[in-house]
Amino acid sequence: MTSSLSPRPISIRRPDDPMATSTKHEHSALRLKNDGNALFAECKFREAVACYTEGLLLTEGGEGEDLDLRAVLLSNRSGAYYEMGDYEKSSEDGRACCALLMEIEGKKFATAHEAGDAIVPPTLPPLHWKNLWRIARSLHFSGSSNPGEIHFVLNFLESESEEGNAFSAKASEMRGHLMYYQNIINNDDGATPGAKFEPSPIRASLQDPYYEYYNFGHDVSTSLLVHPKIDAQSIHLKDLTDDELSSLAVLFGGVGDGRHVFATLLDAHYQYTSLPSHQQEKFNIHITMNDISAQLLAKDILVFVLAHEMGRLASDCNQAMKESEPFF
Repeated sequence: MTSSLSPRPISIRRPDDPMATSTKHEHSALRLKNDGNALFAECKFREAVACYTEGLLLTEGGEGEDLDLRAVLLSNRSGAYYEMGDYEKSSEDGRACCALLMEIEGKKFATAHEAGDAIVPPTLPPLHWKNLWRIARSLHFSGSSNPGEIHFVLNFLESESEEGNAFSAKASEMRGHLMYYQNIINNDDGATPGAKFEPSPIRASLQDPYYEYYNFGHDVSTSLLVHPKIDAQSIHLKDLTDDELSSLAVLFGGVGDGRHVFATLLDAHYQYTSLPSHQQEKFNIHITMNDISAQLLAKDILVFVLAHEMGRLASDCNQAMKESEPFF
């Protein structure tokens, strides 16, 4: 009697078979990607980069699924570099990932065309837009000397109606912030051309410098006095009453590295300088900072105290120079 459940044929490949080697590398690269993701989740970014890099070496020169996996590895390593604050390498991997994704979609389109299938315009996957958004922020935080490059990427994100929707609104908001800050720099007679409005996120840590980096975030520094979308909800000092000017108070929850506090103080000073003298005398702002990390709050307070002392010292030096001018 013959059983209807015939055993499945077993395919045995020799160790030197290219297909066997490719499959082995693919599985190893996939394992390295998963290991890297686990390390990334634990904020062990250096170790995650090492896993992604080894996986990229195994998928180099591959085809098919190897290319898809390689694109993910490039994207993940870009994200790890971004968390480490290495924005140049993050941008470099992001560009490589976008180029590879375009190559993959181009090959799919060509294959469908040769097979005589219905021609569907190629569409770029969400991973492409995710990397473009990271590239824009990496260029900004790295202090790119070419602002046009940042706006080009933002414009590309804004121009897409479907796939880019997840980042289109974010790109528009970021562009609004950048234009606002640039306008302040351009209108400040004492500003150095090309000066950077927002404070640098780079800092020393008493603990592991990479593990703690997430506390500092990557959002664009924003003044609480300015609503990014609705001007009517912005706080213009010139429009406040004397009582409101003398009792202005703001609260920062989860203040992190204090970049938003800096932006608010700089914005307040910028508006203060255009107030008439009687309003300047009334102006007073009270700032409360809150954060789960006492270490971060201590750092912020030290920086603000130092900035205050440096400002006072600069004022004293300027006054001394003016008083000494007649003697030179």
